[in-house]
Amino acid sequence: MHGALGALRVPASSGFGPGAVSAATLQSSLLSDIAVDRLASEQSATFATTRFAEAEKQLFEEGVDSDAEMQRLMLIEQAYAANARMLQTVDEMIDALMRI
Repeated sequence: MHGALGALRVPASSGFGPGAVSAATLQSSLLSDIAVDRLASEQSATFATTRFAEAEKQLFEEGVDSDAEMQRLMLIEQAYAANARMLQTVDEMIDALMRI
């Protein structure tokens, strides 16, 4: 078995190179290629995750704070209601003066 794994043979697939290699060398080359691809995938995933986190951070920094906007909207609504009530009171006062 050791002799069969160590014997030099030309791989059937040309993707492993043009020369004769042993099964151990072929396995080593294949595992090395897999490790390189895995490392590249991990680096790509890390870059994408970091990029997404930065984009999300910028969105939150530049985005709209819905709680603060809702508070402002409620203050505006209260001010509008107070002004409407004041105008109604002034109208009633003018009507009362006109009746005199």
